[in-house]
Amino acid sequence: MNRPQPNEYPAWGETYISKVDGDIIEILEEQV
Repeated sequence: MNRPQPNEYPAWGETYISKVDGDIIEILEEQV
């Protein structure tokens, strides 16, 4: 999976979830 960088998605909290929907949730938990 090609994961976009935070600077590519300014609101990647919601935007990125809408893009990939699933795996992102684990990534967000790691980022927090």
